[in-house]
Amino acid sequence: MKFSVIIPVYNASKFIDYCVESVLSQSYSDIEVILINDGSTDKSGEICEGFARKDNRVKVYHQENQGAAVARNHGIRKATGDYLLFPDSDDYYASSLGFEEINNQLEETKADVLIHDSFVERGNGTPDDLHSSLLREEVLKLEKIEFIEYLIKKDKLTRSAWTKVISRSFLSKNNILFPTVRQTEDTGFTAELVRLGNSFDWYEKQFYAYVKHDESVTAKRLPESIIHDSFSVIKTAVINGELIKDSRYREAYYSYLAYPYVVLIGQTKEAINRGVIKENTILNDLKQYSFLMKYNLNPKLKVIKHLYKLFGYLMIVFLLSVMMELTYRKQGV
Repeated sequence: MKFSVIIPVYNASKFIDYCVESVLSQSYSDIEVILINDGSTDKSGEICEGFARKDNRVKVYHQENQGAAVARNHGIRKATGDYLLFPDSDDYYASSLGFEEINNQLEETKADVLIHDSFVERGNGTPDDLHSSLLREEVLKLEKIEFIEYLIKKDKLTRSAWTKVISRSFLSKNNILFPTVRQTEDTGFTAELVRLGNSFDWYEKQFYAYVKHDESVTAKRLPESIIHDSFSVIKTAVINGELIKDSRYREAYYSYLAYPYVVLIGQTKEAINRGVIKENTILNDLKQYSFLMKYNLNPKLKVIKHLYKLFGYLMIVFLLSVMMELTYRKQGV
């Protein structure tokens, strides 16, 4: 079984070495690394080419700057592996045994999508124990609907593409690509994995390190264009959800969407307060999807659902904007 590791690279010269080395140093060697240089203006392109010269498993493609979604889609089209992974260029894999162990699991289950755990790295290194709180033996007993519900309840079904190992044939069969927006593409991509996936697996180690630093995209306040992109992703995902015939599975799917939806409400109101967005139109547009707040499998949404029932949409908008402002201030942005 071959893995294709697709990494969009944009001005990542400080980080890309560590990311790529964490892939090439895996004990499992049937890997191709696809580096998509997304119009970098630093030395990232040269660093990528250096890896390709040293290791024939590395392939480099250069494109004008179009964003991570377009870069990843470029990588999907170039990939030859059986399964695809999508790490960010400033993150890394913390265990050199991860790919080997995941290969062993997928040889057994042939799952469309394998989901794994991760940890946040803030310069304090890798934890001594990488085991997740969620055990695979518990998950494999579950039917597909129960699996998705369980992961949401345990807050393990994240939007991030980098917590997924995905069958290339599954993506191809269902014409799944990343929505071509500048940010939040992971939300829509993962929604399609949940909606269309027939079989899932779970790798119980936190072997992916999500590195938090000042240059992280998540550590920045959002411009108007990203707010509109995020709304477009949510809108499309909700419409696609209507195609799910099984009512219980549709509820699980909407439970996945509920968290990014409430986050977007907070981000939108914060942007309005900041003067970045001049009108409340998008908040009114978001209101038509407020039904998502009744799907509270995610433990983060228990209080939100209760407050929404008591006080309504406008109060939720206010509270979420306050929470978002406090989050940004805590991050120092």
